Amino acid sequence: RRARLAKRHCHVAGLDFDISSRDEKFGKLRPSAKLLFHLLENPKKYPMTDCIQFLDSDAKGSDLLEHVQLKPGPPGTSAIVESPHKCFLNELHSDEALSFIFFYGAGSIYLQETTTLNEDDNMESLLGPFLVDLPIQNLAVRDAFRPYGCRVHFDAEQRATAIYDYHKQQLIQPPTANGENGNHNSNHSNWEHAKMLAKCTMGLVLTGRDHLLGCHMNCSNVVTMAKVQALNPDHPLRRLLNIFTYRSNYINNGAVQSLLPELSFFHRGSGLTYDGLCQMMQQSVKSSSVFQPFSQRTFGPRLQALGESFPLLDDGLEYYNIVYDFVSDWIKHCLFEAVDTEALAFYNQVRASTLGQAYQIPKYRGHEHMAELISQFIFNVTLMHNLVGSVEDLTQFQSGVGLRIVDGAQSLDVQAYLIGASITALTCLKTPELMSSFENYFGGREAPQWERGVWDRFQTKLREQAVKIAKKNEQRAYPCRYFDPTMFECSVSV
Repeated sequence: RRARLAKRHCHVAGLDFDISSRDEKFGKLRPSAKLLFHLLENPKKYPMTDCIQFLDSDAKGSDLLEHVQLKPGPPGTSAIVESPHKCFLNELHSDEALSFIFFYGAGSIYLQETTTLNEDDNMESLLGPFLVDLPIQNLAVRDAFRPYGCRVHFDAEQRATAIYDYHKQQLIQPPTANGENGNHNSNHSNWEHAKMLAKCTMGLVLTGRDHLLGCHMNCSNVVTMAKVQALNPDHPLRRLLNIFTYRSNYINNGAVQSLLPELSFFHRGSGLTYDGLCQMMQQSVKSSSVFQPFSQRTFGPRLQALGESFPLLDDGLEYYNIVYDFVSDWIKHCLFEAVDTEALAFYNQVRASTLGQAYQIPKYRGHEHMAELISQFIFNVTLMHNLVGSVEDLTQFQSGVGLRIVDGAQSLDVQAYLIGASITALTCLKTPELMSSFENYFGGREAPQWERGVWDRFQTKLREQAVKIAKKNEQRAYPCRYFDPTMFECSVSV
């Protein structure tokens, strides 16, 4: 119960929320880490100075990262430990890479059908059935950078057909083999810049809204706090949640300290003014649907028809159903405690955090609602965090995904590239793998013996799912391991 007493209120980046300053297992954030973050955020020691310089190739960018020990490598050789490959592309500047990002990678969470815009009946026939729409052009940026905001169109073969620049109000299309396509805005330089705009707009939204706020603060932190405050240590729901909140208070405190304040890594790495960053965070909370069960998310018929070519839906729904069956199995074994006063207090505390958001958890009507809440939480801190948090794949190339963009640029400036690599280095604090037996926890000592059987059945289904995904990847245009449970950790990491 000490963690309950260690609660503190945070007002940062325009947000108000509570967080426990003491982790159940790892205690408080180390004073040395706090001192480092406060030092980096000191405007007198390290004022905001945007230095705009470029390298002329990804190869030189890779050499730079290796020189400063920020290139992914074996333990002891780099601040970023090389992880198993989830992305099988060796570059991120091509049109093909753009398709991979938005159909197979982290950008797939933004993919929708053209008909959802309801703006132009001819848009689908002219530009294709799929698009990604990120209209954040009104966020204030610092003088050295251009505004964000774009809409990316794809045809039925998943090829990018056009990018609409919201700030410039221009539609840019890829040049044809002879360099002409009838659109005076569409030449090689404009198209390469438009692709960089798309990657940096996505990078900003992905990092701020879906990773930092979605997975960490709006989901992991909320459930971790509610678990400690509402459930006694021996409550079966708390015993279940302990696996998926392991080290979360420690990690979430580090994320708040290093990424949300003014002059933090995230603020410096982005092109936003701090008012612009606060505006984005506030909008992100209102638009959050982080607790909407994945099985209830709406996908149009064209996206459904993609099948294995759209792993977010194909693999993601299979994984959600595995998790839901596991949680339902757990609740069945502790049915009375799953609806006792402590359990209801936990449910209502998490539900209260979603009031005013795009998706609000419904009032409790039965154990199915509890199963949906916990299942979606597990889905977010395992699969979704693995997807949106795999920044190593996106930031290793200078022409890859970043957090800011200079007008006309076709790659990241050197300062942004190094800050992105530094943020990636912060993500090397790991948690245990989801596919672990936890033999000292489940069924050990005085733990209920039924827990062992429920967990083992869950692990069997995960192993079967991993084999199934491996077979799918043999047939896919791009092998995709973002949804492979062998890649998942049991809780959010940084």
